[in-house]
Amino acid sequence: VTGDILVALRTANTTSRVGRVTPEWHGRHISRDVLILRAPYDLDLPPIIASYLYFWLMSPAFHHHLAIHAAGATAHSVSRKDVMAYQLPKPDIGTQINVAHHLEHALHADHALATTLANAQQLVTERTALTIEHIAAQLLDNAQ
Repeated sequence: VTGDILVALRTANTTSRVGRVTPEWHGRHISRDVLILRAPYDLDLPPIIASYLYFWLMSPAFHHHLAIHAAGATAHSVSRKDVMAYQLPKPDIGTQINVAHHLEHALHADHALATTLANAQQLVTERTALTIEHIAAQLLDNAQ
């Protein structure tokens, strides 16, 4: 379901364990090494906004929790039980929405900055390649 949160239970990279389901993912299968989390909407549970839960699970505190419980030398594994035992702060809905909104905005700004930097790097690389090519041509002309 769009908005569901995915947590990799087994990975070689301990820093990329959390993701969100987007509409493009519909109809795809996931490994049993991935835990699907859905924000609870049960009236008996305190409500949690999905985007708040996602950003909290992206936090260094959650990743530290996973690192403490990880087993394995090459592929780091954590159990479903260890993930589910993590306790996160549960502020009121208004605070969750506010935190998630600000973090979503920062994420988009960060993505825009990363795209701009990549474009600038490509432009500089292209111009540098032309300059080196020009210099090499000059050197060949001078050698003849």
